[in-house]
Amino acid sequence: MAIVILIPVSSLNEFCKNMESPKTTISTSDFEDLYVELPEEDDEEFKPIPKSKYIPEYETEVERYMAITQSFPKNTILYEYAKQPEGLDSYGVTRWATEEIKRCVDGHNGLCGKEYFYLNFCYIQAVGKKIRPKFRVIDNEWFKLIEACQKSNEWGIICVKRRRVGASWKEACDMLHDCLFKRNQHIGMNSKTERDSFDLFRKVKFIYENLPAFLRVKLSSNTKSELHFSYYIKDSNGTKIKKGNECSIFAVAPTDNAYEGRQLSKWVADEGGKTKNLAVLFNYTEDCLMSETRRTGIPVIFGTAGDIGAEGKDLEYLWSNSNAFKLKRFFMSGFQGLHCDEYGNDDKESCIRWIVYKRHEKEKLRPEEYNSFLQRYPLTVAEAFTVTAAAGVGDLLKIRAQMHSLRETPAKSIKGFFRLANDERAEWIPSAQGKIIIYEHPEPGVDNLYIFGADPADHDDVSSEASDLSLFGLKRAKGLEPAKIVCEYTDRPKEVIEFFEQALLCSMYYNNAKILIERNRYLMIQHFKATGKTHLLARTPLGVAKITGGRADTVGYQMTPQAKDYLKGCIGKYVKDYCSWIPSYELLQEFLYFGAKNTDRAMAFGIALIMLDSYKTPPSTALDSLSTNPNFGFRSVNGEIKRVKYEKRPGILDNYKGPGLDLTAPLRPVEVKPRAPNRLAR
Repeated sequence: MAIVILIPVSSLNEFCKNMESPKTTISTSDFEDLYVELPEEDDEEFKPIPKSKYIPEYETEVERYMAITQSFPKNTILYEYAKQPEGLDSYGVTRWATEEIKRCVDGHNGLCGKEYFYLNFCYIQAVGKKIRPKFRVIDNEWFKLIEACQKSNEWGIICVKRRRVGASWKEACDMLHDCLFKRNQHIGMNSKTERDSFDLFRKVKFIYENLPAFLRVKLSSNTKSELHFSYYIKDSNGTKIKKGNECSIFAVAPTDNAYEGRQLSKWVADEGGKTKNLAVLFNYTEDCLMSETRRTGIPVIFGTAGDIGAEGKDLEYLWSNSNAFKLKRFFMSGFQGLHCDEYGNDDKESCIRWIVYKRHEKEKLRPEEYNSFLQRYPLTVAEAFTVTAAAGVGDLLKIRAQMHSLRETPAKSIKGFFRLANDERAEWIPSAQGKIIIYEHPEPGVDNLYIFGADPADHDDVSSEASDLSLFGLKRAKGLEPAKIVCEYTDRPKEVIEFFEQALLCSMYYNNAKILIERNRYLMIQHFKATGKTHLLARTPLGVAKITGGRADTVGYQMTPQAKDYLKGCIGKYVKDYCSWIPSYELLQEFLYFGAKNTDRAMAFGIALIMLDSYKTPPSTALDSLSTNPNFGFRSVNGEIKRVKYEKRPGILDNYKGPGLDLTAPLRPVEVKPRAPNRLAR
């Protein structure tokens, strides 16, 4: 990612006037902190996997991640820390310091200004010592993005990262850089709690206090929650005049109106994945970053995704709608910055291999522990938003194995939609834009072979937070094949009646298969009544009726806590026995966070399994419509009993005009001429 950045800054001459020391020259004693040599920290837990321990199955996974994860251009410059040349007089020292200030502003030798300042002059606190950061390509890309967004006066940043990547130290450096090298910068910061906000602020103070003297400017305020980069002088009349950069950094608790009445040049939100009111806080704070109708300040939101069913949902919401919120995405993958060569380039393959092998070790632990490791070292954004709380349904190991299998070899399917033909038949239209996915077309002439479960809605809502409507069709066990998914339909149309019509046509297409829904979905029930198709709505399954104490002769079922436990049990049993038969990657993904957020596919599939578990009517074939043998019988003709041959009555096969069962034909967009919306024979 190459970005050209030009940043307006105050002149160096004016900057030098704001130095803390009243001296006009700089002595070599001002740079003593610059020469502290300390050992660098080891790379967390990382230890390369020896080639003798490679496992072919895991290596396939390593190759896949190598292909789908991002890589930055290789750096070939070996960076060394800035060091004052020996033997300089006072004038030479001053010139050297002035040049270093210029590099901190404009950048140098491939480093942007913020990265140059971070690498050469910022110390990071470790246990019992302070250390200097190593050069990392990922860090330079991060700082370049911040500089570009600040220049735009329009875009902010949302960052999802792995844990323990030092992002809060980098952002502390970024805030301090603005206040040292610019004027009138006012930066507000917060973390997930008030205490964490003050901890983040202490990192800013630690970096400032360990800067060389020629970079420290005068402060008019230095408290546990605020720094003011300015000072006062008196004019000839004795009036106090404020001088200096007139910048400030302050920390507050993450309350909704924390920044009310302030004008901000930057808002930094740490631990975004653990801030419960992040979306509301963003909406309130955005006004503080505006000048009339234009954004002039920059929001920087970052953190590890937390429990996406609770506090982490807001970070995921902002990430999913980043363009609408004018936020540039930045993802720090689990391998980035974990282990680098001497040039700061990621040892990508070794780090990905280490993560993959570690994951397989963690599979034997509890699901929440496995998910926690996924969040600590995510290789994709989807993994970063994995739930850590107790969630999910079914055998997670089997689910992940099937997901991996589908990534390698996706199930054969065809997309499209239905419409009502002139002969009142459900007509299938293949289309790449269709929302219905068919894995297997119906067997004509067989009744009670297919069943459906639906999770609909009773209101029109197309907002980003609205849940989808979903329908799953199952083919009952036949021969050596278990019950399996034959079609699915998940969508959020502008009008829910569109979903009802497609669901009804889908039922008709699969030999008038019955659909089980929740009893309180009155709008869908009313639609089926209006179209004369109430007989296609399944009655309460006997198993659910026994659990909930309801009646088995009413339409649908009542979703109670007991019924939901029954549904989870049905899913768990199917996953245990037939997980490898599930062709839907998205459905498997929803199993992982079932119970933590909207899982519409999983609910619809579970409802179909409830019906399957209680559906005892055997499949039957209309023999008179399928058999080619003559049909003989006996009839009384003029008082005599005679053997006669009956004519074969027209059956489903005779009028069947549907497509063949070839699902491999390539799809192309289908243009359907606008027509008045049919409402299925009012």
